[in-house]
Amino acid sequence: MSNNPEIFKAHHSEKTKYYGLIFILIIAIPIGIILFLTLQGPIFFSALMFTVLLGVIFLLAYFSFSTGSARYELSSKNLAVIFGLIQKRIDYTRIAEVEIANLKLVLRLFGASLPGFHWGFYKTNIRNAHVYATRIEGKFIVLTLDDGEKIAISPEDPERFLKAIQEKGYLFKGQTGKEIAQQAQSIQKSAYIQVLAVSITYIAFLGYFFWVFVQLPQIIPLHFGFDGVANRFGDKSELLWVAGIGVVLPVINAILTLKFGKYERGLVLLLGSIFIISVAVFVYAIYMIVSAS
Repeated sequence: MSNNPEIFKAHHSEKTKYYGLIFILIIAIPIGIILFLTLQGPIFFSALMFTVLLGVIFLLAYFSFSTGSARYELSSKNLAVIFGLIQKRIDYTRIAEVEIANLKLVLRLFGASLPGFHWGFYKTNIRNAHVYATRIEGKFIVLTLDDGEKIAISPEDPERFLKAIQEKGYLFKGQTGKEIAQQAQSIQKSAYIQVLAVSITYIAFLGYFFWVFVQLPQIIPLHFGFDGVANRFGDKSELLWVAGIGVVLPVINAILTLKFGKYERGLVLLLGSIFIISVAVFVYAIYMIVSAS
């Protein structure tokens, strides 16, 4: 048997990248600039909003231009979903059923949805499913795994994909239950390690924050313009919002990672990167305040 995977392109419309570009240029970037220049609240809110907007703009740009390379690969051992930054591998031994279904994505319960890019946990017209698709409705391939999980994908040619994966049906029962359990434990272990890493990062930030806090004068700069010059000053007690509300970051990360990260390592890495970068922005904000004090 050849080791080269059989590749199936995802359904793709060239219009999607133009929709993404228009959204970035007309909405995302102007709103980001306006917020950066007008926010006069505690530094926490300015840093958080700017971080979120940068992340949104980056993801919009990436996914808008990468949907054309989304694909599904059938190797000798598993089905690989290559979906932008998200990559999921499904061992054939976990597949209980494969079918073509006329699906419509009704409500996104968790994940992301852009023109030509739909990923996450969705309520559909048939059943709830984890979706890795480039269309909202139409012919989908729906896989039912051994634990009842439903996965919906949108190959360009669903009939050809169904025939190809059915031909690998004899591989569906090739591994033992022990091997499958070990794979699931490995993914769960990655999720626990990520949650621990993000939590430790936040604790380290708290240590740095309070070490700096006691050394600051009572009145400090709290907002900066594009030129790096402080344009608002206030009592340093406002910085306590950074430490207090900032705890939301590792908490949200832990909830999302432990609930949804068990399905794929890509999500674990993506969430970890987002939250660690957010903490790094807070550290930089504190550094700017110290430098200007």
